[in-house]
Amino acid sequence: MIINSATTTCESAFPIPSGLPRLDVAMGGGIPRGRLTVLTGFSGVGKTATASFCSGSMCMKGFHVGYISYEDMESLEGRILSSTTGIPYARILKGKDAWSPSEQRKVREIIKRLTSKIKFLNRSQAVRKVSLQDSLFGDFHQLKSGFSQLDLVILDWINPYAAGARTREDCECPDNRVIEAAYCATAAFLDRFAQENKIAVLAIMQSNVSALSNKYNKPYYTCYSKLCSSYAKYFIGMSSNRNEDGLYNKDQYLSVYDGNTLRLKEHVPVRRDFDFQRYAVLE
Repeated sequence: MIINSATTTCESAFPIPSGLPRLDVAMGGGIPRGRLTVLTGFSGVGKTATASFCSGSMCMKGFHVGYISYEDMESLEGRILSSTTGIPYARILKGKDAWSPSEQRKVREIIKRLTSKIKFLNRSQAVRKVSLQDSLFGDFHQLKSGFSQLDLVILDWINPYAAGARTREDCECPDNRVIEAAYCATAAFLDRFAQENKIAVLAIMQSNVSALSNKYNKPYYTCYSKLCSSYAKYFIGMSSNRNEDGLYNKDQYLSVYDGNTLRLKEHVPVRRDFDFQRYAVLE
């Protein structure tokens, strides 16, 4: 089933800038339309923070983004507001009573702008009953409604339930070949979906079910890894540098790989600003 996108063939040739220029250079200009891109890393390292920062940056540049979450979305909109308004994330969470009059005006302006550019869908509960493959066409229609076009769909994150698991035993078994096959089928489906609809698809995965080879990480190559990544145009692995207290450092690497060959294209050094939920490329 092909859903015709309003994006023209000419437009589909142009990638979507992520908001991190050096990362875009490593990917030939940005996140490619018509292909799957995979972002992976350990739990808590900043995958959702990266995706929310990029989506906010894209929306401020006029792109239309659909964000489907397969886990709790409680803080997602707050993260995007913090990164786009410059108001500390902690104060965003406290609500408008904690903002100055000028900040309140700024938030209203940004929300008005973002509302016309991004839509969120929370599938954290529904995904336990219906897999990603069975629900994505309907979700895509819902995300597109009211938009002249949809440029990017972010899927955060592709957990075992999204891939098709229906029991806790399946989710917790690392060598389950049924789930292994489900992940591979999901990756193939997403890349095909991106091609047919001429949109960019960014899928977030945890590193235990995806390939991660990074400047400061040992390679994690499982069967899931090799087969899932082979369907993606680009594979981005987040490093997990920690300080002496065991907490993730602000400075990490986004390592860009060719999805087909897993050959390294570049280790992009980035710094995360926890207060404002922003990322900046380090030179």
